[in-house]
Amino acid sequence: MDFNNIKELISLIDKSSLTELDLKFENTEIRLSKNKNSTGSVKEASKPVVSVPEIKEEGPITILPVEEKEVKEGFIVKSPLVGTFYESHSPGKPPYVSVGSTVKEGDILCIVEAMKVMNEITSEKSGEIAEIFIKDGEMVEYGQPIFRII
Repeated sequence: MDFNNIKELISLIDKSSLTELDLKFENTEIRLSKNKNSTGSVKEASKPVVSVPEIKEEGPITILPVEEKEVKEGFIVKSPLVGTFYESHSPGKPPYVSVGSTVKEGDILCIVEAMKVMNEITSEKSGEIAEIFIKDGEMVEYGQPIFRII
C-alpha cells in the first residue's frame, strides 16, 4: 500500500462514522483512530489478517477477512530448483515415498527433472512423510514446498 492509499483511507475514515480501523495485510499493519487518545501508526506485521480492496472512488469500504492457514508442525522439504516433479524413478514404478512412509536423512524422496537432468531430492531430516504438496508430473518452482516430514 502506498502513501496515497493511506491518505485516502484517512480521508474516508474522517468522513465516515467509523471511529477506529485496524488493517493488517502483507507486511504492513495500519491503525487509524478518531479518538484523541490514540494515534495512527504503520509497522511491519508478521502475517496477513485482512485484505484491502483497491480504493478507486468514495463510498463504503469493504474489508474481507483472509483465510487463516493452519500452521502445521514438521520440516518442509522445498524444491531446490525449477523442474518437473516425479514421485518414482520411472513411469509405472512405485513412488519413492508416500504419506505415512518413514524416511531417514539422505533417503531419496523424489526426482526433479530440469533440462533433461534427473535430480534426486533427498531427505534432510529423519521422520514420517505427513504431506505431499505436489502431484506426479507437475511443475515445481524453486523453493516451493514438496513434502512435510514430522
